[in-house]
Amino acid sequence: MGEEIPALIKTVRATNYLKELPSMRTSFAGIILLSIASGIIAGMLSDKGILSGLLLGTWIIFIPSIITIPLSCRLSQVLSKKLTCKRSAYLAMFSSIILAVFLILGTLFTRINPIMSINLILYGFVFVLALRAFVLRATHPYTNIGIMTLASVHFVIGLIALYYAPYLGILPGQIALASLIIKSILPLSIIFGGMIFFFALLNAPMKRNFNVDAISLISSFIEHWFDKTDLLEKRLKAFSEKTDTIVGVIAFRTKKGLKALYLVPVVHPGPFGFIGGGKLTKHIVEHIEPKTGATVLIGHGTATHDLNPVDTESLNKINKAVLENIKNIKYSDKGTSPVRVKEESYQVLGIKLDNTILAVSTFSPNPTEDIDASIGLALSSEMGGGKNKVVYADAHNCYWSGKYAIFSGNSKVFMMLGAAKKLKTALSRKKPKNIKVGVYVDPLKEYSLKEGVGPTGLRALVIGTGDTKTALVIFDANNMKKGLREKILEQIKRMGFDEAEVMTTDSHCVNNVRGGENPLGKRIPEKEIIKRSVTAVKRALEDMEPAEVGGEIIKVKGLNVFGPQKAAELTATINSVIAMIKIAGPVIMGFSLTASLLAIMAIG
Repeated sequence: MGEEIPALIKTVRATNYLKELPSMRTSFAGIILLSIASGIIAGMLSDKGILSGLLLGTWIIFIPSIITIPLSCRLSQVLSKKLTCKRSAYLAMFSSIILAVFLILGTLFTRINPIMSINLILYGFVFVLALRAFVLRATHPYTNIGIMTLASVHFVIGLIALYYAPYLGILPGQIALASLIIKSILPLSIIFGGMIFFFALLNAPMKRNFNVDAISLISSFIEHWFDKTDLLEKRLKAFSEKTDTIVGVIAFRTKKGLKALYLVPVVHPGPFGFIGGGKLTKHIVEHIEPKTGATVLIGHGTATHDLNPVDTESLNKINKAVLENIKNIKYSDKGTSPVRVKEESYQVLGIKLDNTILAVSTFSPNPTEDIDASIGLALSSEMGGGKNKVVYADAHNCYWSGKYAIFSGNSKVFMMLGAAKKLKTALSRKKPKNIKVGVYVDPLKEYSLKEGVGPTGLRALVIGTGDTKTALVIFDANNMKKGLREKILEQIKRMGFDEAEVMTTDSHCVNNVRGGENPLGKRIPEKEIIKRSVTAVKRALEDMEPAEVGGEIIKVKGLNVFGPQKAAELTATINSVIAMIKIAGPVIMGFSLTASLLAIMAIG
């Protein structure tokens, strides 16, 4: 099973192709070097010398490219879209590579047929126009007119430069500007015909399965990836489904007021980045903490990608429901000592706080992944029963590459139900005692999403019941390196704690990196994570004070989520599209480019 790479991971790995662009300075340097190098080679191949070749490279490559960059940026602003100058510069540099190739090829044919050399350079500008149109169509949500306007900038400037080149003595022969335009029509028609067919092929599976335009979805994804825009939320909402869910709440208050809120929303904190549920933890903390004055700690609910909220509106509904219902929570100053129950590879830690059971489960050191919502509800029912409420979180604290989510029908479910029943029995035998609570927040500001740390950092909750102490350490992260949880627990137990658990929120905002898989401990040294965990628990212990506790299970209606099996269907569709493109893409575009080159040469 550990060797298996599921469809979702294959899809996520497609982000390896999304790389940060070089700086404008690098792109400018590339354009200069390409114009000089191709000019020198052209000069050496011709009988006009290197100086003439340098002038040719400057006139055909450098000047059109440099003019194109700011002009494209300005046109983009007029179109109210975002083609940054950095991207425009990189596109111009890439276009310069193509122009350099055809400039050198054109020079080789100068002595054979002067018109052929002009044709080859002209084809270079046709190729550039097609390239720019393809890139803009795939990466920016422009209209077709907007795409053609921006794509044509380099081509138009290039035609003018090519028309005047013979007058400067750097190219042989002469040709009318109108003739250059006419000679471009057929090859452009062939290339754009191939592009239309390619994009139609690319779009077909998504259109058939979800009635969604795949190209718009891809361009919105890329725009979010690099610019953090929320246009993708609107695209995803088009095939979302409405659902109701619950949020488990355990509130701790002291004489000063609310001290801590432990929340477990039964939604999945994805799909990725800051789209919808991806910003779940950040959004909840930023909205609820200022209005309650309490430290908010968020556990990972039992939910898979089927319950990904696709928009911010759904998160707002969760916030509203929590704020409205916590006013009605009834409090008690009693709670039991902690109980940990193990059943084969599954273990669950529980504390009964008044009539609410706080439960956290894990399979660590075996892989701990998502648990389907229906299973979570069944486990909660088995743990609670009667008047007892259950706020149940999946610790999500042991990462293995592979497919380990637990759905209905998995043989582990009965093992988990057995453990839940044991936990209920064990907690019922415990005598309630007075409660103390302490919290601490370490923002981990020196680390970013790239290191696997989400915006809400590290949060520690320490619960004292009588003479026992329990610590919950919660990282805003998407899982953690195998074995790291055990090392942290070992150090916490040395501090005199009876029980502890290390959890992650499963926040998918940290997946906004190439490759997608970014568990805690992959990029930060384990020693540092252990040290910060221990320090957070110590500070929370120092913050402990007598408290009252109360719990509630809050229903939230009308969330927009992926829906049952939609995530699996979506990733399967994307993977089929990627597989198809790898084969069909080079064939279609290769044929189109070759045919267009032959067409421009045949026109003469």
